[in-house]
Amino acid sequence: MEEKMNTKNRKVLTIVILLIFIISFLFSGCNLLQRRYEKVVTKNYTVSSSGKNILKIDNDNGNIKIVNNSKDSNIYVRADIKLHLTKRELKSENYENMASIKIDSSDNEIKITSYYTIEKDIIKFGRKSININYTIEVPRHLDLEVENINGDIVIRDNDGNIRISNINGDAELKSLTGKIFAELKNGKIKCELDSTKGINLSAVNGKVDFRIGENFTGNFDMQTVNGKIKRETVNFSSIVSDKKSFKGSIGSTDTKVLIETVNGNITITKRRDI
Repeated sequence: MEEKMNTKNRKVLTIVILLIFIISFLFSGCNLLQRRYEKVVTKNYTVSSSGKNILKIDNDNGNIKIVNNSKDSNIYVRADIKLHLTKRELKSENYENMASIKIDSSDNEIKITSYYTIEKDIIKFGRKSININYTIEVPRHLDLEVENINGDIVIRDNDGNIRISNINGDAELKSLTGKIFAELKNGKIKCELDSTKGINLSAVNGKVDFRIGENFTGNFDMQTVNGKIKRETVNFSSIVSDKKSFKGSIGSTDTKVLIETVNGNITITKRRDI
């Protein structure tokens, strides 16, 4: 008798949970099916880099582009907040509060963080379509640490050490001279350098294309799973290789170049300067 009651209670509980799920879906579905209108809100910030060694960026849903500021020692941040709003949301005065940007400056670092309004649905079916795309000008001596999800990262013309992590997006690294660490999932890495103090590139479900300048030197250690290693117009010495791994040197140096991929090719080419 007691077992029958427990079975009955479990069935009732299951039905209640299903009803809550269906009702939540219907309410959110009404909102999801409404036509949405794109609205871009641009915010600009200026931050002094005096006494600072590193800039950290933490973003979710959007692209990040970092370039050199050769004018002064400031960091210039442009944030384009792209919203996709229903007509009701567009008419309200609160849509700009759906996303915010916090800039902290303490000790020797500056940190930029993206925040999004949390929806108070019974069951959350996904964040509203909001993207924050950054264009940031920095003095070239600053170290950079970038974490991003669902967007691309571009970094150009910097002499500091670079550390990036990206999920569901690509990375483009060009004209950098410091140490580089890049870890990507579901994205490809495109790297073009004349020199380096050390490189560690890792891509899962993405390829690595690495173009080097005429005078580039480094000790390469490359490995791939479910991919190929291609060496085009590049002469290596001290080669040790098989189908899935390659070790070799360019020039006389202790600088390490480590490249790993899973489900992606590795291609090394030499840039031909005209």
